[in-house]
Amino acid sequence: MVEGSLMEDKPTTVYYDEENDIIYVKLLSQINIDNVDAHISSLNSVSRSSKRKCQLIDASDVRNLILDKETRQIMRENGLRLGIRRIAYVGLSPVSRMMFRALHAGNQDTGPEYGFFYNESEALVWLGKEDPVTTEVAYE
Repeated sequence: MVEGSLMEDKPTTVYYDEENDIIYVKLLSQINIDNVDAHISSLNSVSRSSKRKCQLIDASDVRNLILDKETRQIMRENGLRLGIRRIAYVGLSPVSRMMFRALHAGNQDTGPEYGFFYNESEALVWLGKEDPVTTEVAYE
């Protein structure tokens, strides 16, 4: 297990599960412009190890997560830079789900696939599914 760097005002705990090739993010508090850099630093330190670039974000301890526009933009850009391909959100309230839909709205074509789940086991099943097989066809 690779763990993110420790910072004082860190809104998340981030670690990499090598066996399942999943980046786990546990939300501890609101992510905002004052602490988003600490979150990104932790995420950057573990995401290099991941081959599949899948995240499980557990928000069950933060009831209504609100992200301001500037924080959403920073998180969106960071996710694209890291090449995150799939994100499973666990424990988000309906209000928080809307917030994360807004986060992903800006990069629907280039951003990660994402889903909302009630528990970690459902999320892990979805994250574990292989990508669809793409067949390349040669035209003569």
